[in-house]
Amino acid sequence: MTMTKARIYEILNKADEGDRASMMVDRFLAILIIANLLAICLESVDSIYTVIGQYLQMFEVVSLAIFTIEYLVRLWCADANQSSLRKTSFGKRCEYIFSFTGLVDLIAILPSLIQLFLGGFDSRWVRLLRLVRILKISHYSSAFDDLGEAIYAERESFLAVLYLFAVSI
Repeated sequence: MTMTKARIYEILNKADEGDRASMMVDRFLAILIIANLLAICLESVDSIYTVIGQYLQMFEVVSLAIFTIEYLVRLWCADANQSSLRKTSFGKRCEYIFSFTGLVDLIAILPSLIQLFLGGFDSRWVRLLRLVRILKISHYSSAFDDLGEAIYAERESFLAVLYLFAVSI
């Protein structure tokens, strides 16, 4: 593993205080995610879409390229994860792919990639699936970590509620 790969891994993960490069990447990606959510909302209003639809589509293609590159770079440098329990590069990459953040990153780009290359999908469904991009904010905020821990801690209560809900139907 090279120092470059380790540094890229550091930059792409939550910024430490004083790491300007990591903080700048975090801010850029967070702003891009929020801008994408706004674009998705604007696309759903026909009167707005008829006026600026081509710009929204160009923005989507650029965003898709950035998010795809981010995913591939995260996958490439996943073996620099020193806290991983996996020993091999392949194992560390698989750990990233099947982690919450890896799955969110993949789901955030997959609908747009499918629509771009295969076409013919109902744009409302693709737009809905693109909303998963909001979960990418979890890379930059501990709030999602806290939420995940709370849900995990109360999982038995949630299962009981789901059971009662299923029985009541």
